[in-house]
Amino acid sequence: MTSSPGRRRAAVVGTGAIVSGGHLPALRAHTDRVELVAAVDVDPGRLDAFRTEAGEGVTGFSTTEAMLAAVRPDLVLIGTPPSLHREQTVAALKAGAWVLCEKPLCLSLAEYDEIAAAEAASGAYASVIFQHRYGSGAVRARELIRGGELGAPLVAHCQTTWHRDAGYYSVPWRGRWATEGGGPTTGHGAGYTGLQWRGPRDFTGGTVFAPGVEGGGPGERFMGTQGPWLGFTAERDAVDGASTVVFAHAPENLDAGGGGRAVHPSHWFVRSEPIPSVAFSWAFFEEFGLPAGESFACRYRVVVADGAWDRERVEEFLAGVPW
Repeated sequence: MTSSPGRRRAAVVGTGAIVSGGHLPALRAHTDRVELVAAVDVDPGRLDAFRTEAGEGVTGFSTTEAMLAAVRPDLVLIGTPPSLHREQTVAALKAGAWVLCEKPLCLSLAEYDEIAAAEAASGAYASVIFQHRYGSGAVRARELIRGGELGAPLVAHCQTTWHRDAGYYSVPWRGRWATEGGGPTTGHGAGYTGLQWRGPRDFTGGTVFAPGVEGGGPGERFMGTQGPWLGFTAERDAVDGASTVVFAHAPENLDAGGGGRAVHPSHWFVRSEPIPSVAFSWAFFEEFGLPAGESFACRYRVVVADGAWDRERVEEFLAGVPW
């Protein structure tokens, strides 16, 4: 890649498979707008191989700090192990570069806050890659929704059945809390644990209610609570009427430590603002470790109802549909 006036100058941090197989072809496809000027890797052999593949004009560095000081790139693409993302993203932002980082962006909310502060102070921008939002499945789903074939979606289910063998986890940083930060939970399927519902626009600001809790209220009132079911009701904005969605646990999900199949207590992840969302989460409230070779299963029920149901109506309905 040769230099040319008017193009953004980019640097890559990490030259492994994701950068050489994903980012490098993308950079080549947009040579009218961006030029690759630098690459960083702690492995000299891997760095040299990448520079040979990338072509002329790519300077190699062994540290991010040295590269930022010497090159001052406009854009930094980060494809290193997750435990390094926070440090490298903050350093690039402080140097005035925009950042595109592989997921997960960081390993904790505290690290996220540090990145957000560096972003605000620098005026630069940090973004994280969620490539499957632009994959063929997501594209097709958006086409169906926009075309009206699905009506007004209230519930969506996505099941990802990838398999990673022992060879995949032989890479030293994978499969370890300190360096990967949660494995498939934060990497392959970054998102919330357990079944999650993301509500349509007209559920924004809706009312959440649950058994044993007086009255209803915003979802945040029920964040982190426990219970056999949770109701979410809202007025629809396209037609005159209301809808209710009920999320119910199978009895064994609630029997952690009591001889049942549940391996860890579940807590509700629920919000009314800014995006209505409910998850039967068994890990966001409190982490737990699953021993190697072990597995567990949970069963859930989701009820989509016309009208604004109350607690008594929900309990009557659930009692009539035994597990």
